[in-house]
Amino acid sequence: VDVDAWTNVLQGRAGQAVLAPYLRDGSVDVPSLLTRWHAAALAKLPARLRALAARMLRRLVRSRLQLWSRDCPDDLLEKNHAAGRHRRTAHRIAGNDYLGRNAVAGDSSRAVQQLHPCASCRLAGEPVDYFQSAVNTAMKLILSPFTHPLQNLALEEFLLRHTDDSWLIFYRNEPSVLIGRHQNPLEEVNVAYLQRHRIPWLRRISGGGAVYHDPGNLNFSFILPLEQKLYNRYEPFLQPLCDFLLRWELPVQQTPKGDLLLGGRKISGNAQFTTHRRLLSHGTLLYQADLDHLRRSLQPAAVVTASRAVASRRSSVTNVADHLSTPPPVEAFLAALVEHFRQEFAATPHPVPDAYEHAEPPLLQQFRSPRWLYERTPAFTLRHRCNGQEYEVTIKQGRPIAGVPETCPHRLDLSALAPTVLLEE
Repeated sequence: VDVDAWTNVLQGRAGQAVLAPYLRDGSVDVPSLLTRWHAAALAKLPARLRALAARMLRRLVRSRLQLWSRDCPDDLLEKNHAAGRHRRTAHRIAGNDYLGRNAVAGDSSRAVQQLHPCASCRLAGEPVDYFQSAVNTAMKLILSPFTHPLQNLALEEFLLRHTDDSWLIFYRNEPSVLIGRHQNPLEEVNVAYLQRHRIPWLRRISGGGAVYHDPGNLNFSFILPLEQKLYNRYEPFLQPLCDFLLRWELPVQQTPKGDLLLGGRKISGNAQFTTHRRLLSHGTLLYQADLDHLRRSLQPAAVVTASRAVASRRSSVTNVADHLSTPPPVEAFLAALVEHFRQEFAATPHPVPDAYEHAEPPLLQQFRSPRWLYERTPAFTLRHRCNGQEYEVTIKQGRPIAGVPETCPHRLDLSALAPTVLLEE
């Protein structure tokens, strides 16, 4: 990296607006900032300027790489590729890019673990921002009119499998619990509590752990053409959200598993699903959720002794609103979030497609069917008490296959052990 040339750029017209006052008196270590993106260098900037500085420097990195790949002779590109030199340069610069993003959030150590392994593949004339390259059509933005979780699950499924466009969806659900594709409801939810409070549980198509939804929980979904460099990578989807929260002076941290932490507590979880040609990446943001309902809903009471299901990672949670001195209403906060994403991705507001009306009934039936809710549950063994004695009952595809006492009067199908409240409307 040509530090002197970059220093001149920063001290020029583009850099003076943000960084120049801090460069003249030596309060910011320019070589460290440009070559290693050291967290301490960014930390010396005021909080309001950190995101602006990091964004400006990232753009300089990208423009520098694009100029290099455009002006470099083809034979030199091939020679460097054979020698592995440009690959090492790409890893250093692209790695510093991600380190800078996470240094803004105060977590440079995790950033090193999140470096994208294939960033160098895009040096030879391809866009450095592989997220934008995956969006081959203008992104369309939908603010879902639905609040029932079944309808929003169906809408995601429809846009994923029956359209070719790129979509960005925001929605809020009524109180509900959504478990991951490969989870066991008895290991994730308190069935009796959900029944008592008329809270349904549902199974989504993506993996990951169980999440609680209510009107104070904001949800977002990206649906894009499949790009392998985006699969199982959450940084490109979460960076706009991190930038938005930094505008509210909320220094969030991103974990390698795709969670966002605020003050060491979780505010966002994310999961993905792919078809052979499409990618769904969706997540949550706890703004003003009922945390008492959340904790009680996700405290399972059943005793499962053996299971092949994916277990949730239990985390301490907090609401974004609890960290704001004067939190706006959830509707106003959501409107600001939607507008930020709209500008970030140049997305066009769009209504729910007309074709969804005809596709909705079978999709709703799919997500509420016993086959999807119960038979998809991996095999497990449950400790069950009957007639004063304890038995270990093995359940596979939602039905008991071993350990059921002949004198037990109880139904031990999973549909009886973990019924869900699905409102007809």
